[in-house]
Amino acid sequence: MTENYYVYEWFNVESQEVFYVGKGKGDRYKNTRGRNQYFSNYIRKHNVDVRKIHEGLSEESAFNIEKELIAEYKKVGQCKTNLAMGGQGLTLEKNTWMSYFRSLQFQHQVSKQTLIMPNHEDYHPDNLRNLTLDEIEELYEDLTAGKDGVRTFNQLLREDGWEHCWDD
Repeated sequence: MTENYYVYEWFNVESQEVFYVGKGKGDRYKNTRGRNQYFSNYIRKHNVDVRKIHEGLSEESAFNIEKELIAEYKKVGQCKTNLAMGGQGLTLEKNTWMSYFRSLQFQHQVSKQTLIMPNHEDYHPDNLRNLTLDEIEELYEDLTAGKDGVRTFNQLLREDGWEHCWDD
């Protein structure tokens, strides 16, 4: 069992309020891409930083600490950008059926990027579940490459100059 996981927290530099707790390995704690809308809005509006608070953990231990910390912080009105109570993530090997499924599910259900595409129903999780590894990999590559001129919602917003229209 590898013990290369850690628990980290994002915080407001001025107030020291912790607005997000997560678990990760590698450079995950520094990554701001693929976060929820509340997290993204918060870091645009405030002076923030991130710190590792527990290191050298198994994935299970990291999940447990993450859950405990989120619960503690939420009791005092912090961790406002954590939508879940922790422990639900899963470290996935790259280029596996599940890694493609989770990425496409996120694009469809969370970021809503596929909803303007003519084939948006192809990205619905119910339809993704019926695909083979080769089929889901091809769909993933088509989306990420913008194949055949297909543009995601965020790409269209940027092209039209509307990328910040929903900022609070």
